[in-house]
Amino acid sequence: MNGLYLNTVEEGTIFINDDKLTYLKRSLNGRLSKLELALRDVVRVTVYLADIGDFDAMNRVYSAVFQAPYPARSTVQVRMPFGALVGVEVTAFRSRKDSALESTQRDIA
Repeated sequence: MNGLYLNTVEEGTIFINDDKLTYLKRSLNGRLSKLELALRDVVRVTVYLADIGDFDAMNRVYSAVFQAPYPARSTVQVRMPFGALVGVEVTAFRSRKDSALESTQRDIA
C-alpha cells in the first residue's frame, strides 16, 4: 500500500498534533481494512521525508501508530510530489494459518 502523503506543517514539525496522528492512523487502518488486514499485520514501513530533520518527529509518530514488535522500517529523504512533507508505504502480511483461524471463527459465530 502506498500513496499516503501529508503536506502540512505545524510549529515547524511534521504531524505533531493529534489531528494528524488520528488522520494517519485512520488512513492506514481504512486502507488495510479494505484488504481485511490491520496495523498489527504490517511487517514493513518505508517513510519518505522531504526533510530528514523531521526524523525525530516522525519517529515519535511511528511509535504511537505501531506497537512492539515494530515493523521493519526504512526512512529516506526524497523530493516529494505535490509539496508533501511525508510519504508512507507499508507492506502487510497475514499468514495462511491466521486466515484459516479467522475463517473458522467466523463460521462458528
